[in-house]
Amino acid sequence: MIRFVFFVLFILSFGSLSFTFAAPLGTIPEIDTEHLSINLDLRSDVWTSPNTYKHSPIRIFASEFKIPLAHGNNWKLSANLADESLSLSRTEFSLKNKNIFVGNNLQSQSAGLGFYQIYENGSAFSLVGQYASASDYPNADIRNRYFEGILIYQTPRFSNYTGVMALTQSENRGLANGRPFPMIGLQYQKDANFQVWYGFPFVRVIWQKPEEWRYEFQATPFGAFVDSQRPLTKGFQWHARASLSIRSYLYENRTENENRLFFQETTFEGGVRRPISDYTFLELSAGYAFDRKLYESDSVYAQKDDKTSLESDFIARIRIGFTIL
Repeated sequence: MIRFVFFVLFILSFGSLSFTFAAPLGTIPEIDTEHLSINLDLRSDVWTSPNTYKHSPIRIFASEFKIPLAHGNNWKLSANLADESLSLSRTEFSLKNKNIFVGNNLQSQSAGLGFYQIYENGSAFSLVGQYASASDYPNADIRNRYFEGILIYQTPRFSNYTGVMALTQSENRGLANGRPFPMIGLQYQKDANFQVWYGFPFVRVIWQKPEEWRYEFQATPFGAFVDSQRPLTKGFQWHARASLSIRSYLYENRTENENRLFFQETTFEGGVRRPISDYTFLELSAGYAFDRKLYESDSVYAQKDDKTSLESDFIARIRIGFTIL
């Protein structure tokens, strides 16, 4: 599996491990070059009641398909299909201090291709592009659909460093929507157990002792997370994570095309993961989600009106993944 995670820390959604953009802003892309895989992820509030209007559980369901298409000795081509649904579980919803209706099921849908080429001197070129829609009514209106892509160049390794240059384009980036955005950064890798990526404007650190523990920290303009993993007995793996994440939607009833609806939350989560077979894994976790907000703006953190606060709650998650040879 070819990971070019350090190329695009600034551009797209934390959390998901694919080059799908149907996820929180800042997500790390990845091209799957070996196996057809399917991943399903369901997270739901568990303390509130689904039967009352005031206490409505928020649910997030995501599915993705990673499809290797072709490869050679030094190049890979892969496809990706993804869908994520954020359910506010209300029959009616409007922005605070505004008489604007927002659908209670916000969706991100995308389909695209990723290409990776490595050269004899160790440099590499990557191209990721896809067609997407993020809205309470995705694909219903042409203004809710958009193309986003990344051109990336990785320099040959010098000493313990690798340089990265990229150009990105997206109508739903959260910053500089609809305009090309350049980025530049470095990867420092002392050895396989300690790696740092930093540049404009991101930082990511991985520190691990294989077969014993792994820690990761990441921060971009779209949020941050810290994650830890430790193996347990009988194939189980423990993980814990704290994160601030933001999702962006081009909701149907916005009065200006450049406006976005942002959903922001902070979560703490811990759980276990275990392979069920050589081709399937199951993950169960629980935690707490708080500081949840909805606001309208043309960029993150710069809401035009008062934020709409949503209730905090305990959460539970189940993830299952299938790998098909």
